[in-house]
Amino acid sequence: MNPLKPTAVSHVKDNLFLEHDLNLYNFIINLNKAIDEKGIKVSKQEKPDFSAISTTPIPFEQFRHRWTNFIDLGTAIEIFTPVYQFFLTDADFWRATNSLQLDEVIGIYAATIMDCPEKLTALNNKHPMIPLPMAGAAFRLLLHGFSTEVLHALLVQAKLEQQRQALLVDVK
Repeated sequence: MNPLKPTAVSHVKDNLFLEHDLNLYNFIINLNKAIDEKGIKVSKQEKPDFSAISTTPIPFEQFRHRWTNFIDLGTAIEIFTPVYQFFLTDADFWRATNSLQLDEVIGIYAATIMDCPEKLTALNNKHPMIPLPMAGAAFRLLLHGFSTEVLHALLVQAKLEQQRQALLVDVK
């Protein structure tokens, strides 16, 4: 695993997307391997550990105002995808592309641990065993970003609620 915390556009240039995608795959592979080896299953946790979840805004560097800012994100992704593909091996490209479909797996794990299956409605990126064509990659990447934001908001909300409950207990 390679921790990533980009806060500026310049952080993207050193294989950030590839490392992000490989992190997702390796996380799921390692987690499922550990679950299988220990003979356990993902289940509801009464007090999940939210220590890795930040509740403060991320200090992003201000974006530059340039003539290229007229391009919407979807169009930029459609332009970027073939360039991204050109610089990767075929196996790395398909592995990175299919990592978009792991949102549901991660969402199912989170919803199971937190006992909130109703929160899964925003997580639908199809099935990781059935690769989708590259046409429409922007839609899938935007959906991935949206579902990641929904899951992060859910985790932040749960962390804040857990902290509030702990304060109430301390006051009593």
